[in-house]
Amino acid sequence: MIEASGQVRGTGASDEYWFDRFKTIGIFQAYEYFNDDPASFERQRHAFFSDSSRNPEFGYPLLSDDLIEVNERSLLALRDELLEKEKDVVIRNAYLWRIEEKIAEAGLLRAAAHGDMLNFRECSESVYGAPNVEIFSHTIHEIRDRFESARLTAGETLRGHIDDFLSAFPESEAHVDVSLPDEALRAEVFQKIRREFGRIADMTTSETEKVGSDGIKTAFGKALEKLGITDWTISLETTGNPLIRTDQVRKSIIIPADRIVTVSELSRLLIHEIATHAERRSNGERTRFLLLSLGLDHYEVGEEGIAAVREQAFKTDTDTFSFSGLEGYFSIGLAYGVSDGIRRDFRDVFSVMKRYYRIINLSKGMSPTDAEQHANESAWTRCFLTFRGTDCKTMGVCFTKDIIYRKGNIAIWDSLREQSGSMDLWNVGKYDPSNDRHRWLLERLRISRLP
Repeated sequence: MIEASGQVRGTGASDEYWFDRFKTIGIFQAYEYFNDDPASFERQRHAFFSDSSRNPEFGYPLLSDDLIEVNERSLLALRDELLEKEKDVVIRNAYLWRIEEKIAEAGLLRAAAHGDMLNFRECSESVYGAPNVEIFSHTIHEIRDRFESARLTAGETLRGHIDDFLSAFPESEAHVDVSLPDEALRAEVFQKIRREFGRIADMTTSETEKVGSDGIKTAFGKALEKLGITDWTISLETTGNPLIRTDQVRKSIIIPADRIVTVSELSRLLIHEIATHAERRSNGERTRFLLLSLGLDHYEVGEEGIAAVREQAFKTDTDTFSFSGLEGYFSIGLAYGVSDGIRRDFRDVFSVMKRYYRIINLSKGMSPTDAEQHANESAWTRCFLTFRGTDCKTMGVCFTKDIIYRKGNIAIWDSLREQSGSMDLWNVGKYDPSNDRHRWLLERLRISRLP
């Protein structure tokens, strides 16, 4: 393969020329810039719960006009160079689609920095999409079914909470074209996943034994070692972000210093963070198309969908099945007013999510006091994730990233219905098996097996 300057590429990868340029300017992730500093975050939290402010006013100290301008200018220049010099249609399209996505993501950062919420919404939808009626309606049906089942054995207080909650969400008569995978397909897929990843995930299903952040870090390190991934780091951090997450820029995994999980949850985290996010990055670096290490355009829908399917194989409750990402999709759908046309701000969504979590907690047998306290904490965390990057007060504007978990899980199960054998290529790199363009690219690149 010849690079744009006419020189032979040296590593054997067909896209080395463009990859070397893209990796220095296009690897940023917008959501990493949407964290307030811990002290400010706690002040906003206190003001919100004391009712001295309607909505939090998060700061985003990592954002700067200089950073955003450099990103945008560099991406636009790279796009122009690509269109001028690259003659291979596969390479040109793969990078063009990815660069356009990153330009929209840079626009998302600019909108957040300047409080331009209408542009923020537009850019967020360009990168992650918007919630749709069918998946939101399916989500409401699932919540309704779960709560009506709990109501059958509930006491008077819990029944009152359930009735009050459900009255705000009347049953939709619209046709919902979302269906669960059948039991036979689930059994086939889960058996294969457990056989493949049992070597790195503890098959213990304890929901009572706890593991702290140091134990999580140790388990992650051992899993990386077993997979032969030697260039990733793991760190414990105290930040405003409550999630364990991977940093693709630095090849690192960040664990909140106060995080505690059950042994069963730890198994699912190993599958999600190590066997999916880290290993797909590592394998992509060894293919003949290096962009697979950083991801094809909008790959996260498939990546999170795959991670969710793998987690579902390690769930302890095998009698019930549901698509992942319910609460994220629900809260974003509420902000958008998908079913009722009522756009909501942080406080409005918090109010609904608090009632939702209160019912969940009471159904688990918590005392009313504990149920209320935990509901406040859960609703706050959920709304922070939904509204990060925004001003939290513009009705109907939120960060739509978290719809990809449910959307992706549904899409991956749909693709498995068509061809369960597609699992064999899941870890070839960061692409979306449910995306027709991505499958076309892999076929044209003749990537048909793991590196």
